[in-house]
Amino acid sequence: IAYKKAYEAQHTSNHYLLVKTNKAIEKIAFDNIICIEALHNYIAIHTIQKKIIVYQSLKNIEQSLPQTTFLKVHKSFIIAIHKVQRIVDNAKLDIGLNMLIPISRNIKTEAIATIKKHLTTHL
Repeated sequence: IAYKKAYEAQHTSNHYLLVKTNKAIEKIAFDNIICIEALHNYIAIHTIQKKIIVYQSLKNIEQSLPQTTFLKVHKSFIIAIHKVQRIVDNAKLDIGLNMLIPISRNIKTEAIATIKKHLTTHL
């Protein structure tokens, strides 16, 4: 576990994330990440170009992401705030890719406020 944390600390920067896939290490720019989805013991990193499956927990990857850019909106989803296109029925986020991401009831008010603030300041 200590090695894994050291590896993650070494392999993140202000602009990208390095993740270990099957037999390679992939460099993913934060700007290319649309959302990250939990899949039991794996995560799916949805990017502009493709979906990358990584054997890692959502909690661990969340610690490697800048909090000003990414927001955990559900127990199974972290979204890139700047990729949100619209809020649907105050309960889901349209991030493109034909995906609607649910917003957890526990953080709904805070999440929507953060996203609205970002949407209005970055128009």
